[in-house]
Amino acid sequence: MNFLQSLPKSGPNRVSIISYNILADVFAQSTLLPIYSQYCPQECLAWEYRVRTLREQFSQFNADIFCLQEVSLPNWEEDFGKFFSELGYCSLVQDDKNRSDTHTTGNAIVYRQAAFSPSVVESRSRAIIAGLRRLEVRPLSGASQHDFRDDLKSIAKNDLKKGDAKALKRVDFPGSLLWVCNVHLQGDPSAGETRLLQVRSALKRLRALQLRSEHVPGSPAAPTIICGDFNSGAGSAVHELLSTGVLPANFVEPGQMRPFAAKAVTNLEGRYISAYACSSLPFTFSVAGFLRDILDFVFYSERGLWLRGLLQPFPTSDTENVVAGLPRRGYPSDHLPVGAVFEFADKDDEPGLG
Repeated sequence: MNFLQSLPKSGPNRVSIISYNILADVFAQSTLLPIYSQYCPQECLAWEYRVRTLREQFSQFNADIFCLQEVSLPNWEEDFGKFFSELGYCSLVQDDKNRSDTHTTGNAIVYRQAAFSPSVVESRSRAIIAGLRRLEVRPLSGASQHDFRDDLKSIAKNDLKKGDAKALKRVDFPGSLLWVCNVHLQGDPSAGETRLLQVRSALKRLRALQLRSEHVPGSPAAPTIICGDFNSGAGSAVHELLSTGVLPANFVEPGQMRPFAAKAVTNLEGRYISAYACSSLPFTFSVAGFLRDILDFVFYSERGLWLRGLLQPFPTSDTENVVAGLPRRGYPSDHLPVGAVFEFADKDDEPGLG
């Protein structure tokens, strides 16, 4: 498996995705839980530094899709919306109508405008789900290469208005939607049962949306990626359900005293594969004196996607620095980004520009 410190702009039939809990400023500066200030230099906690570093990282990653957690909903446009737009991306920001006014953070899915168009978008309390239709950019018959390049540049700048293209057209790519579910589950270490309910709710709604969008009833499920901050490790009920498709009866999560369910719980879509299952990823979350564990995952469906590359969250030479606790200089969050490159399994499709 290839380990990448940046994800290349996907070629024909490929998609790259990053999942990243960016640590909301409201939590980094919280006086109720001042754990970061005990070891992290204040300048590395300042939002001005962290937002600048995050933007630099996003540019370097160059992914087709970003799934972000703990974004500031009121400040999204100022923090990242305009920034992504200038790079040729569009944003889908969580809009949960049941969210209280004091809950100002949420999730966002950011996608490359030239490669995808949203067909279905739905916000849940702990997730945002999007069905993204793949686009193919084709030159118009008789168009000059100069005009074609100019149109591609306009797409990258996100300022190509409908009807203004001189040399290209964007058409739906044959095949199914790509489904992306970006989650951020309950963070309380003792709330394993709540997290299980949250992920089951997201899975149930995801399947309902997929069934509604299928062109042929009963056809195989579309390629699906479920990623985010699960606040659950590899031995948790959430991980067991996603990676095996079944949570056994009387399953007891590590650190818990009693089972979550007397009967087995089944995910009707079967199991999802963890992109990092065969890697040596040591952790994705590191807070000194509190916890260091793998809490962030990229799961993908068995059908429709082949794993072709993984993001290396940090160079091995930085291990000692990262183990000491995050954020640090060069690491603007208490989480590390995880990411992967996938190839669509529909080999009969004609290649397009992404």
